[in-house]
Amino acid sequence: MAGSLYGLGTNDIKMIIKDLTFAFRNLRRNKLLAVINVLGLSIGISACLVIFLIANYEMSFDRFQPEKDRIYRVYSSFSGVFSGLNRGIPTAVPVAVRDNFSGVESVTNFHTFSGQVDIPDDKGIRKDFGNYEKIIIADPEYFEVFSYYQWVEGNPIQSLSEPFKVVISESRAKTYFGDLNPLDIIGREIHYRDSLVVTVSGIVKDITERTDLDFTDFISFCTIEKSWLNENNIQLNNWNSTKSISQLFIKLALGTTADKIEVQMPKLAYMYKENNKSPQWNNTPKLQPLGDLHFNYEIGIFDNSRSVAGKSTLQILVVVAALLLTIACINFINLQTAQASRRAKEVGVRKVLGSSRRKLIVQFLVESFILCVLAVILSVVIADFSLQFFSDSIPQGLVFDITDPIIAIFLISCIIVVTLLAGLYPAFVLSSYQPALALKNLAHSNTATSRSAFIRKGLTIFQFSFSQILIIGTIAISLQLDYMLNKDLGFSSDAVVFVRTPWWEKMEKRLTFKNELEQIPEIETLSTHGAPPSSANSASGVMTFDNGKEVLSHNVYMKHGDTSYIRVYGIQLLAGRNLWPLDTARELLINETYMHLLGFKEPHDVIGKAIDKVATIVGVVKDFHTQSLHAEITPTVISYRANDSGFGIKLATPLNKFADMKPALRKIETAWKKIYPDEKFDYFFMNDTIKSFYRTEQRIGKLARIATGIAILISCLGLFGLSSFTVIQRTKEIGIRKVLGATVNSILFLLSKDFLKLVVIAFIISAPIAYYVAGWWLKDFAYRVDITAWIFVASGLASIIIAFITISFRTVSAANSNPVKSLRYE
Repeated sequence: MAGSLYGLGTNDIKMIIKDLTFAFRNLRRNKLLAVINVLGLSIGISACLVIFLIANYEMSFDRFQPEKDRIYRVYSSFSGVFSGLNRGIPTAVPVAVRDNFSGVESVTNFHTFSGQVDIPDDKGIRKDFGNYEKIIIADPEYFEVFSYYQWVEGNPIQSLSEPFKVVISESRAKTYFGDLNPLDIIGREIHYRDSLVVTVSGIVKDITERTDLDFTDFISFCTIEKSWLNENNIQLNNWNSTKSISQLFIKLALGTTADKIEVQMPKLAYMYKENNKSPQWNNTPKLQPLGDLHFNYEIGIFDNSRSVAGKSTLQILVVVAALLLTIACINFINLQTAQASRRAKEVGVRKVLGSSRRKLIVQFLVESFILCVLAVILSVVIADFSLQFFSDSIPQGLVFDITDPIIAIFLISCIIVVTLLAGLYPAFVLSSYQPALALKNLAHSNTATSRSAFIRKGLTIFQFSFSQILIIGTIAISLQLDYMLNKDLGFSSDAVVFVRTPWWEKMEKRLTFKNELEQIPEIETLSTHGAPPSSANSASGVMTFDNGKEVLSHNVYMKHGDTSYIRVYGIQLLAGRNLWPLDTARELLINETYMHLLGFKEPHDVIGKAIDKVATIVGVVKDFHTQSLHAEITPTVISYRANDSGFGIKLATPLNKFADMKPALRKIETAWKKIYPDEKFDYFFMNDTIKSFYRTEQRIGKLARIATGIAILISCLGLFGLSSFTVIQRTKEIGIRKVLGATVNSILFLLSKDFLKLVVIAFIISAPIAYYVAGWWLKDFAYRVDITAWIFVASGLASIIIAFITISFRTVSAANSNPVKSLRYE
């Protein structure tokens, strides 16, 4: 052990110390370049670290589930007059799968549920825990398919085998009952939605891993048949209704593949066709792997669950992170190779004194390693600050823990990869000089150095090409977002508040609440209806029209409301009249799109026509958007219904500012508490609803702006370093030119033109790529902005101006310097 450390001899240790000493000495001698390198690398690494944390977080959901590769969700896929996907299934499907499918080990059918939770104490006084959403109505097989749960009290067979039983998690048990012993909690009552009374029959440990199956209250499935659930919410063994609350998961038997189950799916399609009352469309259920649950935008996760994480978005983020780190490494390579002529004599002397090329490469890599370590340390600070500053764009639940082994592995990998990626090429270039030429200071003029200069220019072009692609992309995203948020949607959302009353409460309460609202002077108009014109939830059905030659069938979106519906939302009536409050006569308002589908060009011509032979068209309204701008305007009808639980409230405020609405909102809340004292008052503005359609795009836009800023900053750091080095190299030339009468502007142009040429070349390369990328992103919108020439002109000018300002920091000071000092410069 003497004279060695982990297998290293005394001479090896001395050599390492000597290399580190030389490295620190050289970095201290070139402080500016060292700072630029560390700052550029740290920004690139911190961006990589943040994106790695986001990607790792999103990709980790439900990885812990035992036998996760054998678990699949069955969802509905509709075709025909009505087409689309639904994450739910008809309630008859689970029974059909159990009775008719082979190769299935376990089947679980559960229903997502939410509602008011009340816990009575020993004296019968109920404590209100508010509305809660992490509830499911589950069968015992749920814990067979998802076998990760550990039981504190009870077991799945006994605890969920009887009606009016509930299993809860440890954390929920503590919330409901405090620090009671688990055995004492068994048998306690929980009231859901006031009238669903169940007793605790089991307790399971909390799942600490990341999961989309984050339910905590499990009501026994057999409760459905014995309670009002079967009448109001869930109709069992039904083929005619498909609701997203109804979930079906299966676990494949060992040795069974998904393909063997897929070939059996036509059985369900056939049964659906045989039992469904509407033969104009088909439902062919399909399989979704558990691993896809977290990422599928079309299907979604569960009702009231977290937002879906798009895999394509994560992939784009990873690519952007890799490119940001790459341009940071490019800075390092450019600045290191630019020092070639300054370090040529050092290389020559060391080679004359017996240093081999291998030792020189190691020396230069040690310098790169030190810079990378410093950059990683700084990047951790920047990443931690970024996660806090941009918390609204970071997935909820993501925590930055430096002690996490995965983060440590990532940072160590960054040090190794960046050291090799950024340091290897400069090390080979700097160590390649011949001693004789180096000592004569001729090394910088050889072919190798000229080749290095060519590579530096190419790498600089790459940097600014990437930056300009981001600039153009960010402008396109910003314009599309502005277009979506300000486009005329065919209805007014300004100063409109939507309030939903408890649907399970008696209608008399709703009418009393409406009367209270009508007494508030700050309310201009109000309407009772099911849903606003544009909302995340929608209802549709097939409607028929007989034109005398054929019967036309269309899938039509349906809106229900009272006679004030179109007034509250400012929907324009083009022809005919508004709905009358007559329950005995069915009347419809239709939009322009549906009118054209029926074969009419003028609104007046369709008035009086019959839909489904029983409903009469009494008016035509101007087209309005029922969904986000991703989708085209759909055929839509408005029918009269006065007993819905939703209230659209148009406030009388001239400025549409929240401060102006506060008095009205306080009065609405007072009326609410008077009628619904035990229910939480909640509301949302229609403008906020419209914005919520584009949360993903807003997040992408923000990330694009951040990435653009980082790319520009890193590129400018590199350009500043290169321009600084160029100024140092050409100090005497600048002095001579000034003595001969050159102006500051001419010197500034002389020193800047070569760099600006590179920026122009980068623009020429990036413009077609950016055009393609922006077009690819915009294609998902039915209504979108045009990619016009000014976007590219603005991007090109912005890049040139940014580059010129960056270069000017050093060149202006050099051009203004005293020529005497410049001529004496060594």
